[in-house]
Amino acid sequence: MQKMNGAINVDFMTEEEIHQKLEAGYKDMESGKVREASIV
Repeated sequence: MQKMNGAINVDFMTEEEIHQKLEAGYKDMESGKVREASIV
């Protein structure tokens, strides 16, 4: 499995970009695209 860099620096993002990232993460969570932290 490819390891992804999950770092996001909000200092260089617009408010809209931040909102889009949060919304995408929320949609992933709702659709079950999540993994237990203990197995990551």
